[in-house]
Amino acid sequence: MKNQPHPPSLRRVLSALVLLVLLVGTSCIRNRDYVLLQSPAEKAYWETSPLRRSQLRKAEDDLRNGDSAVFVPYRDPEKYLIQFNDILRVEIRSYDEKANQIFNSAMGQQQMIGGGMMGGGIGGGDPFFFLGNPVNDSGYLDLPVVGQIKVSGFSLEQAQRQVQAQIDKYFSQVFVRVTFGGIRFAVMGEVRNPNKFVAMQNRLTVLEALSMAGGPLPEGNRRRVQLIRQYPGGSRVVYLDLTDRSLLESPYYFVRPNDVLHVTPLRVREWGTGITAQQSMGTILTAISLLVNSILLYNTLRNL
Repeated sequence: MKNQPHPPSLRRVLSALVLLVLLVGTSCIRNRDYVLLQSPAEKAYWETSPLRRSQLRKAEDDLRNGDSAVFVPYRDPEKYLIQFNDILRVEIRSYDEKANQIFNSAMGQQQMIGGGMMGGGIGGGDPFFFLGNPVNDSGYLDLPVVGQIKVSGFSLEQAQRQVQAQIDKYFSQVFVRVTFGGIRFAVMGEVRNPNKFVAMQNRLTVLEALSMAGGPLPEGNRRRVQLIRQYPGGSRVVYLDLTDRSLLESPYYFVRPNDVLHVTPLRVREWGTGITAQQSMGTILTAISLLVNSILLYNTLRNL
C-alpha cells in the first residue's frame, strides 16, 4: 500500500516549524556583537561555531598567542573649524591695568549673570553658555573695545591670532588665549540616557562619549553607529564599527564639538523575538503553539 501524502495542513505545520527553527538561530544577539575593539584573532574566535571543534580550538590558540598589548598609534584628528553658535572662552591678561580693568570687568558681569541664573536651579546646565563668548550667526565674536572679529571657518589657533592682532591695536603687552568651553555633543538612539552633553576636557573619544550616555542598550547595533559631524558649510554622516579595533586608527575616533552620535537598532528589535536565545525560544514556542492550535481548530471546524 502506497504511503498517503501528508495532509496540506500538516505540511504547513512542518514548513512553519523549519522556518521558526531557522529564525531562533538568527534572532538572538551573539557575543561577537557585544565585544568592542576586536582584533582579527578575536573576530575569528567569536565567528567560529562551537560545533566546529577543530576550528574553534585553532581560533582559541591564535587568540591565546596573539599580543593583546599591541600599540595602536592615533591618527591626527581633523582640525575643527569654528562655526556660528559655538561658544568660545576668551582669556585676556595684560600688564596694562587699563586693559585688565576693561576686560575683567566685562567678564565679571558675565559671571554674575551666569552665576545668578545657575543659582535659579538649572542644575546641570552648561556654565559657558553664560560665561563664554558666543559666535553670532554671521560668524563674528563680539568683544569689548575691539568690537566684532571674524572667527567662523578658522581653527582655534587662527582665531586666537585674529583676536590678538585686533587687541594689539589698542593695548600693548596683552596675552590672549582662545579655547572652547568644553566639548558639546549629543547621543541618541539605542542608549540608556540619550541627551546633549558637555565634556569639560580638551579631548574625548567616541567610547567615552557613549559611556556618558550610559552605553548602548543590548539591542543597540555596535557595528553601525552613526556619527553626524558638523562643518561650517554642512554636515557629514560616517558609520563607525565599535567592535573593530581599527576604530582606534580612525580620524573619527575623537569627538569634536557639535558631533551627534546615533546608535542604530539591531534587527532583533524589529523582529521582536528576544535578545537572548532563551527569550527567542520562548517567543517561538508560543508562536508554534498558536499555529498548531489554529490548524487544529480549522480542521475541526471543517469536519463538522
